[in-house]
Parts: sequence; C-alpha cells; structure tokens
Amino acid sequence: MDLFLAAIECVRALGVFWGSISVDTDPQWDGKDVAYDEIKSGSYVLMEYLASLAGLDLDSETSNGA
Repeated sequence: MDLFLAAIECVRALGVFWGSISVDTDPQWDGKDVAYDEIKSGSYVLMEYLASLAGLDLDSETSNGA
C-alpha cells in the first residue's frame, strides 16, 4: 500500500509540474491567478479513482505523512 501511495504522489507531483509549465508558457493564462497545487492531470484523476476503489481516502492518507 505504501508503494501505491508513493506512486500516486509521484503522479500528482509530475502533473502539477507539467501543468505549471503549461500555465506559465501559455498566453491564455497571462494575468490569471492559478493555484498550482490544485492542478490535476488525467493520470492523477485515474489514480484517485483507483485509490477510491481500493477504499483509500487520499486526503487523510497524505495528511498523515504517508
């Protein structure tokens, strides 16, 4: 389970990284406030879904330092 949670966090971090690059380089986002931590990639949404099927609450799992 720890490896699965670590993989989810890795996918989340990569999604935020590439999402922030897209926001910073795309003129459509100029002058708009974007909360980078709330960016969710398609891969992360899939991982969230798989975690919910496994009965995991990612918010409580990540807040516990897992």
